[in-house]
Amino acid sequence: MRFITVVSGLVFLFSTLLSGQTIGDRGWTFDIEKHDARFPDMWHWAHAGVQCGIPNEADFPARDTLKPGDDVQEALDRAAAQGGGVVLLMAGIYPIHETLEMRDSVLLRGVDRGGVVLSNQLRGPFCPNPFGNVSGIRFQKVSWAGLENLTVQYQAVDFPPVDYAYFDYPWQKETFQNNPGGDRQLYVSHVTFDHAQNSWIRNCQILDAGTDPILLLESEHISITQTRVEGAYNKGGRGNGYFNIEQNSRYVLLAEDTVRAIRHLAIQSGAKYNVLINNYLEVDVNFHNGDGGHNLVEQNVVRIPEWHSWHCFSRGVPKHHRPPGPGNLLFNNYTQFKTRIPGKRDKITEYGDSIIYTSVLPADTVEAWGQPHAVHEYGPLDFERMSHGHQVYEMNAFWDDRKSVLKVHKAAPKAQTFYPVTHAGADRKCP
Repeated sequence: MRFITVVSGLVFLFSTLLSGQTIGDRGWTFDIEKHDARFPDMWHWAHAGVQCGIPNEADFPARDTLKPGDDVQEALDRAAAQGGGVVLLMAGIYPIHETLEMRDSVLLRGVDRGGVVLSNQLRGPFCPNPFGNVSGIRFQKVSWAGLENLTVQYQAVDFPPVDYAYFDYPWQKETFQNNPGGDRQLYVSHVTFDHAQNSWIRNCQILDAGTDPILLLESEHISITQTRVEGAYNKGGRGNGYFNIEQNSRYVLLAEDTVRAIRHLAIQSGAKYNVLINNYLEVDVNFHNGDGGHNLVEQNVVRIPEWHSWHCFSRGVPKHHRPPGPGNLLFNNYTQFKTRIPGKRDKITEYGDSIIYTSVLPADTVEAWGQPHAVHEYGPLDFERMSHGHQVYEMNAFWDDRKSVLKVHKAAPKAQTFYPVTHAGADRKCP
């Protein structure tokens, strides 16, 4: 079993204590009494994810039960022709030799998350256009479609991707390279949302992708919850190995996920009003290339392994990528950058408790863009656990202009969260 730290348990405390229900499920609603008018984006963040929450399995009629060897695509098409429903997969391996196209109002569900494997056997060359990537499963122009309770794994080759089970394994240049084993045909994404709406992945494993494990393009109101995303063969640059929210995707909710052993969790190319909450991440959150701003990253555990190459929160290289958008907020994340190395790095760079900051324009873009910039910090700050003089720089190495660090000028939101949701019951009627 691959390494998972006990710290990951901390990240689920918020929703578990409230109701035992996963954020993003049917029944969660915005607590209007906790709205703070100083932060108008709270209204938008409350609407991230599937509108009214992910439907229950009981909301879909049963259409088909498949066993290994049955044609999954035919079953999805039949269910769609009947107005939608559940296609249930019994335990076993289901090879994917052509892109599996999801359909409107169809839920593809396994009987056991680890026992039902969609085996991605596809191969494809590098494509610089994200819309041109070969994909194992595609939500293209669909709505109210979902994957639940199953594993998607890339099995087109007989060797594993390069990553390490131990958190303190030393950095190796082989980790973040493309074309492993000299194979140039492994540029295959696992799951792509392409102009999709109100669709989701819940309680799945997305393992060992050829390139991007999950790719969101021009999609909105997507929920990815309680899902493990781990591993990629190609993660050596040129846009490979990303959990990728891009191309103007909006209102995407990531909640209670585990993400590790990929290149970046990237928010970019106009992506806006997306929420990452209560996740366990062993990968950086990267505002990579001109996101639309106004994204929320709150109450996550972000721990960077020794063999990973980026800080907890990052951006693309300024000379190659556009700056992050305005109004991104990072709040109350527990972050840990790499490990202790005697004589070289004696202290883990570690933060927690009540950190918020938002970039109007990063400091290193001023000369290129010729516009004012600021990094705002909000309190209260825990001076026993962190140094005010280093917290922004250490967590964000690209913000190296110390003049951009302003004094605290606003209090934290009155509810101590930018995402004040409450569970009103799964039987709550949608508007």
